[in-house]
Amino acid sequence: MPTSLRFVTLFLFRFALVVAAVTGIGSAQAFGMVLTEESVDVIAVAPVSEDARLAGLLAKTVGGVAASSPVGKPEGQSALVAHTLSAKASASRSYGSVRVSAFRMADESLAYAMLRFLRPEDAAVTPAGDDGWVTAIQSAVRLGDIVILVSGGSDGQRSAMSDAMVAGLGRPAPNAPIVDELPDEGRIEQSERYVSSHELLKRFRPDLVEDVYRFGAGGADAVIADYSQAGGSPARLLLVEYQTPQLAAEAHRSVSAWFDALDPADRSTRLLKREGNFLIEATGVTSADAFRGTVDAVKYDYQIKMLQGPNPVAGLDAAKEAYTTAMILLGSVRLVGAGVLLALTIGITIGAVVFVRRRKAAENIFSDAGGMVHLKLEAPRLPARREPRGLLPDHSES
Repeated sequence: MPTSLRFVTLFLFRFALVVAAVTGIGSAQAFGMVLTEESVDVIAVAPVSEDARLAGLLAKTVGGVAASSPVGKPEGQSALVAHTLSAKASASRSYGSVRVSAFRMADESLAYAMLRFLRPEDAAVTPAGDDGWVTAIQSAVRLGDIVILVSGGSDGQRSAMSDAMVAGLGRPAPNAPIVDELPDEGRIEQSERYVSSHELLKRFRPDLVEDVYRFGAGGADAVIADYSQAGGSPARLLLVEYQTPQLAAEAHRSVSAWFDALDPADRSTRLLKREGNFLIEATGVTSADAFRGTVDAVKYDYQIKMLQGPNPVAGLDAAKEAYTTAMILLGSVRLVGAGVLLALTIGITIGAVVFVRRRKAAENIFSDAGGMVHLKLEAPRLPARREPRGLLPDHSES
């Protein structure tokens, strides 16, 4: 083998070994990271013992029915929905043939969302709690941020147990982000109530027979509170928030048409205003001018702000962007080609080295039967005997 070829082959072989070592180290590190990374499932559900309301709710006796099992974790679709909505706590317990599951959500809007997710198509709305529905085998009720699901048993058993648990919970404090949007000045304490649906709104506003605020269209929730007035009974303030400006505009047209059709004397005791995605209405107002400051105190702080600096679209050069894109694609093709060429070079180099080594080893092998096989034909020397003996015994002598 020529010296120059041997030198080049040795150099390429060493280069291939270096590349393989670097690649192996990186692969080993990546493989080690994969092995050390463990998948961790975090369930945001607090232990039942830490939630006083749920612990008191699932008592040993509810509605005159004694518990037949210890407190455990809910299972099935209700538990899956609660976990998806990040329930803060959950508990379940059996009372004979009746199974009661309770969930404490992060706020009232999520509790109402869970109630709607679990509601079957054939369920009928009930006035229990803040919101509720009932079927032939199940009933559910929401009170504040707690959802109670009762399954099994008879209609009378489920109704009695639901009523007993709602009465035992009392009236929880409002827990919804929209409550923070209410003005503080003049607000009567403990008069705030979160409103999740048109059915619940009618309890506080019996005049709203029709769903003029478009709760049924989805994407809306509200809060209601009472405010003191000088020389008169408290006024009631309704604040409705919509998820999009389109929903707010549609509801504003609906409410405005209903508002304009009211009797002038009735309309003089009301105030109506739209603020961003908010609709604000005050009823029972003694003096519209005096109460307007409370209505105007509601601010919609969500704003759309443009980025600072020049408009990126205005200075866009299509030809330059196309050239940059083409260069990126060409560079990617070159990179892939260089990788393929490197792989072929390493493979050919290693193959050539192996071939040369095997060819050199084969040159030292010579097959010669005379040199490999030797037969020793000389007779071995046996020790001499004193008395020669025949092969057969001699019987001639007697």
